[in-house]
Amino acid sequence: MRKAPPVKKIKAIYFITTIAIGFLTPAWGQNATELYLPLGRSPGVSAKLSLIAMIAEVNSQDQALTVTSASGAHTIYISEYTQIFIDNSTLRQPNRYGTFSDFKAGMLVEVRFEADKSHRPAQWIKLQIPFLNPSRQAPRSWRPIVRSAAARPGCRPSPLL
Repeated sequence: MRKAPPVKKIKAIYFITTIAIGFLTPAWGQNATELYLPLGRSPGVSAKLSLIAMIAEVNSQDQALTVTSASGAHTIYISEYTQIFIDNSTLRQPNRYGTFSDFKAGMLVEVRFEADKSHRPAQWIKLQIPFLNPSRQAPRSWRPIVRSAAARPGCRPSPLL
């Protein structure tokens, strides 16, 4: 007659497996949602594990960028595995994937390196597309709604506000 396995041992294995899966899931989720996060807003990554800088020079021959930040100038190498994200949040448009040809000098980038900042290529790069025509007024849907009666002379405040 076979002995049944101890219940405590089975519960311990189940608990350890659940915890291990729970710790690995955020790492997968971070890469999957990185496209949808604006530049500088990646939780736990921005300004801690990444570099936010301006592009000084684009070298298409070597597939490299020279960027300048508060810590100085850095050369960023781009491999075939580097993901490039275009951040269109300033234009109020959805973000998209990009290519090396999207990089231009003077644009703001956020770079996440694979491991060591000085020797590895970038894991992903976010490129922020600036609002190109600041003299043009933003569409009505983007402007803030004025809620105070003091800001609109001659209007009574609504009792619902």
